[in-house]
Amino acid sequence: YKRVTTSFNVDLHKIDVVLIGSATALGVVADFFDKAKIGLNTGHSIVVPSKRVASLANEIGFGSVVVANGASPDAMLDVLEELTR
Repeated sequence: YKRVTTSFNVDLHKIDVVLIGSATALGVVADFFDKAKIGLNTGHSIVVPSKRVASLANEIGFGSVVVANGASPDAMLDVLEELTR
């Protein structure tokens, strides 16, 4: 088993919400924001699976952090649905 980081070709200015399933993914997303020269507290909502990951997101500097009820697709989609109302 080996984790591999993928590269992204995404315009972050067109994204409002980022779903993050783990602390590792949080670090990858934070690095992506940094490389794109976009601040972490720029209006993007970050959805994370637990209070522990939320705490890490706040420590890193993300401004709008929402905790889902776990990392399952249903839990993440529930939060996404709430955020888009």
